[in-house]
Amino acid sequence: MSIYSKHYRLPLGLAGSEPVDRQMDRSPPLRDQEMVRRRRLAPINEPLPTTFKWLARLPRIVRPLALLRRYPRIANNMAGAWGDPKAFRAYLDDLLIDRRGNRQGFAPEIQRELVLLRFHYEEEHPVLLDAYSDVTKRR
Repeated sequence: MSIYSKHYRLPLGLAGSEPVDRQMDRSPPLRDQEMVRRRRLAPINEPLPTTFKWLARLPRIVRPLALLRRYPRIANNMAGAWGDPKAFRAYLDDLLIDRRGNRQGFAPEIQRELVLLRFHYEEEHPVLLDAYSDVTKRR
C-alpha cells in the first residue's frame, strides 16, 4: 500500500454510516478522475529524444535552441510534424500569426528562430503547385 494513495472507504469492520455499495466502490470521486484525465492529456514539457535527433539534422544556423530551452513542448510538436508539410506549415502559421488578437507573442529571439526555420523549411519542402487543382475543385 502506497503512502500517497487516498482511502475512499472505511475498512469493512468499521463500516457504519456509509452505504455498503459505496464501501465496495474503490474508484476515486469524479473530480479526482477528471484531474487524472487532464494530467494525462497535458503535453510533455521536456525535449524528447526524437526532438534532439531532428535538431541534429538541421543546419546550425536554423536550429531553434532558444525555443527548445523555453518551450520544449513546441519543439517536440515541430519535430513530430516536420515530415508532413501541410501539418508543419499550419502549426508554424499558428505560432507566428495571432488569430485571436490577444496573444503576447514570442520573445524576439524566438521569433527570429521561427522565421529562419520557416525559410529553411520552404527551401527544403517547396510548395508544389497543382495546375489542375482549380479544375478539379469546380466539379
